[in-house]
Amino acid sequence: IIPSLKVKVKDTTGAGDAFTAGFIAAHIRGASLYDCGLMGIITSGLTIQKVGARNGLPTLTEFNNYIKKNKIKISNLE
Repeated sequence: IIPSLKVKVKDTTGAGDAFTAGFIAAHIRGASLYDCGLMGIITSGLTIQKVGARNGLPTLTEFNNYIKKNKIKISNLE
């Protein structure tokens, strides 16, 4: 089970697409299924904190800052 993020939701538009993008990005790098799901959840969780499907998508820097701040390890991201 992969836990959800505890975030302030501003707009859920694009959350599913963001999850899929994060999952696939991890998958093509050879991450485990757990880590693919984790990356999807983080990408989606960061997205719903902003308004707009496209504006909400996190940059790679925002994603990396989040996982560093929260000490989250995802395989094969380097």
